[in-house]
Amino acid sequence: MAKQKSEEKNQQTDISFAFFKQEVEEDGVRVMNAGEMVDPDPNYSGSYNLDYDLSIPFPEGRITEVYGLEGTCKTTLILEVLGRGIQKGKRGLYVNMEKNLNLSLMRTVRTLRPVIDQAIENMIASKDGKKLPHPECPFWIVNATNGEQALEAMRKFASMVPSGIAALDSIDAAQPDAVLSGEIGENKVGNLAKLMSDAMRKLIGVAEANRVALIFINQIREKITMYGDPKTTSGGQALKFYSSQRIELKKPNKDDIITDAEGERIGVVIRYKIVKNKVAPDGTEGAFPILFKNGIFREQELVTQCANFGILKLGGKGGKQVYLPKIDHKTGDYVVENKERVEVCMSQFNAARRLLMDSTLVSKLEQELRTLMASGGRDPITNLTNEVQDAE
Repeated sequence: MAKQKSEEKNQQTDISFAFFKQEVEEDGVRVMNAGEMVDPDPNYSGSYNLDYDLSIPFPEGRITEVYGLEGTCKTTLILEVLGRGIQKGKRGLYVNMEKNLNLSLMRTVRTLRPVIDQAIENMIASKDGKKLPHPECPFWIVNATNGEQALEAMRKFASMVPSGIAALDSIDAAQPDAVLSGEIGENKVGNLAKLMSDAMRKLIGVAEANRVALIFINQIREKITMYGDPKTTSGGQALKFYSSQRIELKKPNKDDIITDAEGERIGVVIRYKIVKNKVAPDGTEGAFPILFKNGIFREQELVTQCANFGILKLGGKGGKQVYLPKIDHKTGDYVVENKERVEVCMSQFNAARRLLMDSTLVSKLEQELRTLMASGGRDPITNLTNEVQDAE
């Protein structure tokens, strides 16, 4: 009996080897053992809430769709992802189909400012014959005239730039040449959906092979129907099925406005819903704050999360204030007196503003927070809107 089982096992091994040899050597198909499959690398947005809920945010080699109504900071979120990727040595491509990207908008993203400043210096130097501007810049912007050009630019980038990040803004603006060259009012139903369906089949294979993250910004439209949800996205159904992650951003209301001590509007709280996620459970909802002049207000999220995990102590009336520790910028350790950490009590909003100017303390708190996040679950997120309204 044992001899029979051994012979059957050897026979199965021979069959597996013959299959592998034929597929790889004769047909050129890439065959992997199950143990060779690994999780894709993430591309962080800078929002602790969003990155944690996505588990592997904006994964390499996959397609991510970000959609929502106007004014939901879709472009700012994508620029944050590009900026953080470029900080890690990656290259980014932004296909500007809506023609609304400008220098002022890009400079609101903190991680992109050094890249933009360096690119401007190179351009000025190139006019004097000192340097060439293009090879020195890791961030490229494409102004395509039609959808075919835009998607082809993304395909070429994905095939030539390993581990890059390419974003298209937006799907509805990337209309086919047949639509743009036709007469106004001419029936052109389904042309964009066909273009996207063809493009997805080509892009997904190239992106997976070169580990390139493809991000598509989409808009919400309303269907003329009496049944079901009238809201839908442009470009047909192909993008929904090929996307590994779909993130819906919701328009802020009056309660989501961030003001300073003088009552001036300095930002908004953007709420999101993870509609689809192939690497973690979907359906999660959350929020992250955005400052108009600094992009994602990650310091506010850092204070909130550290308070939830007990890294920072809460105090004051109703527990709405936080004790922010002092840090020695030379050693990178907390200031300790009488064997206790020196802390200052202030509102959570003021603590976040203090962190804007103290990168050493941010790094220290970040390290502790990520250690606790990696060790297990987290406490429920408190309402960001109520916290930022406590500005003094």
